[in-house]
Amino acid sequence: MVRVVQQHAGQLPMAGDAEYVSAIEPSDYGALLEDLKRRVHGARYQVQRKANTELLRLYWQIGQTLLQRREAEGWGSRGATNAAVRRRAVRRIGTMITIRPYRPDDRPDIVDVCVRTGRTGLDATGMYSSDDLLPDIYALPYVDSEPELAFVADNGERVVGYVIAAANTRDFASWFSNTWWPSVAGKYDHPTSDAEVHTLASAGDPHRMLIADVDDYPAHLHIDLLPEAQGQGLGRLLIDTLRVVLAERGIPGLHLTMGADNTNAGAFYRRLGFTELASSTPTATTFGMRIDKP
Repeated sequence: MVRVVQQHAGQLPMAGDAEYVSAIEPSDYGALLEDLKRRVHGARYQVQRKANTELLRLYWQIGQTLLQRREAEGWGSRGATNAAVRRRAVRRIGTMITIRPYRPDDRPDIVDVCVRTGRTGLDATGMYSSDDLLPDIYALPYVDSEPELAFVADNGERVVGYVIAAANTRDFASWFSNTWWPSVAGKYDHPTSDAEVHTLASAGDPHRMLIADVDDYPAHLHIDLLPEAQGQGLGRLLIDTLRVVLAERGIPGLHLTMGADNTNAGAFYRRLGFTELASSTPTATTFGMRIDKP
């Protein structure tokens, strides 16, 4: 099992696929962990009020690591016995995935993930006349215009997932239509299918991103994970990381639009706290989330 940890410098070990070793925990370990979590939580929000992104991320990462260790190994479990010493099996780390800010050298991996998940989560390689089409619409304009709102899941060898966003959808739609799309549209002068014609027409429409609720939920996101990175809580971590940065900017709401038939994704977003918006259509569901001010 792949576990997730976030940090800027070193990495803390988590449960993973490897041999078992013994660990001894004192009887008050759970209480100590709960106290540490409580203090980290308080410090995180004190820092948030001061709008210091780097410190905020640090405290947030510590808190997430503690929660993951508790889930993986049962630390501080309310059902634990009160024996003076408890022995348990603790797994050494197998694979580590780090949530970190986007870097320019991630660009090829962003393109690859976008294409390999571009058909409602499935591989869209060869679907259009050029595999550049989906990244040119749904990935690269975001990392180029607002790289500070792009975060990736890195398995140590490559990026296996990402979340990207625009803080102000109205501004982004204007920039996309007037600047970005004209710079790349010439690559697609000879579409080879009806699906490609439709995708190109949608990309060139400056109003396609302006949902009825856009002023209440001005930011929007795209999130994609390769199949091997799914089912491990990475989607939640990526979106939570993005929410912290949007909250610091004072962005009141965040939205996304997905195919109405993608029931698994819909259930995932509902679990995260997104609610379906009135701007949804029979073919496209729009979810929104309010963002608390720091």
